[in-house]
Amino acid sequence: MAGFKSGSYKYEARQLSDVQVRVYGDTAVVTGRALQQGVENSKDYSGENRFTRVYVKRQGHWVSVALQVTLVTKPRDSHQTQR
Repeated sequence: MAGFKSGSYKYEARQLSDVQVRVYGDTAVVTGRALQQGVENSKDYSGENRFTRVYVKRQGHWVSVALQVTLVTKPRDSHQTQR
């Protein structure tokens, strides 16, 4: 949250899809796809990401305890010639 308050995180657009939630007692695992346009710490953070977030229920509230994000890169065109 500090990054948003300070202005170092700026998102122009963010679209979530393929979101799946699995609940295991007091733990939930959320996976999905995020397509976004934005800047984090003056670096372009636009692109497609896959994410996994883990929540734990504490005192009746879901709290995020882990986040893993992977940038999805486009495969190189195998028909391109290398020089």
